[in-house]
Amino acid sequence: MTSFSPDRTRSITRLHRMGMTEFNDRDQTSRLLRLCGSDVARRLSSMPLLLGTPIRVEWAPAPRAFRGLLRSGGGRGKEVHAASFIRERRIVFDEALRHDAGELSRILVHELFHFAWVRLSNDSRRSWRQLLTHEFSRGARGELGWSSEVRKSAIRSSDSVPPDRVWNEYSCESFCDTAAWIYTSGREHDEFTLARRFREIRRAWFHSMGSHLSGGMRI
Repeated sequence: MTSFSPDRTRSITRLHRMGMTEFNDRDQTSRLLRLCGSDVARRLSSMPLLLGTPIRVEWAPAPRAFRGLLRSGGGRGKEVHAASFIRERRIVFDEALRHDAGELSRILVHELFHFAWVRLSNDSRRSWRQLLTHEFSRGARGELGWSSEVRKSAIRSSDSVPPDRVWNEYSCESFCDTAAWIYTSGREHDEFTLARRFREIRRAWFHSMGSHLSGGMRI
């Protein structure tokens, strides 16, 4: 889920906030997995080190996106499973995910890698976009998550050259969806529709980036 504007957080209602203590430890991986439960931690045992200041985890009943705002408890708007607020360093999850460790694991990784995306170097983001451009040139269909699939479909169906904003959104969402596929150990999911040969190229790109960053990821 693309992050919402932090200056509009007054619209967020009835959030159930988890208690949190400020940590000096720069590696946030174990703490974030602990906040989401032992079943999630077990499923994400291959997660890299996530280096940064703490990210707050919150839960909301039936969150919805409406005109760039996040609301909860039903009503108008589009149902969402989670939303990240990059500048505020917090993630809001749908309460229902507490009871679905598999889906929470996948969505947690996706949201965390939104924080990683904004801290990648320009060269890394350009390299990822080049990988995607290569996929397009080879007629790659499908994706590794709904968020990227929607944006990829918009690019493919466009009668003109999509603006950079659309490509930037697709690059970000495909990066996050690919991370979720990799770090949930490649478990199958209805949203994993990208051909295996393209998946493995993406996996190799992540492996190369991880080696360059000595196994850690800035978030």
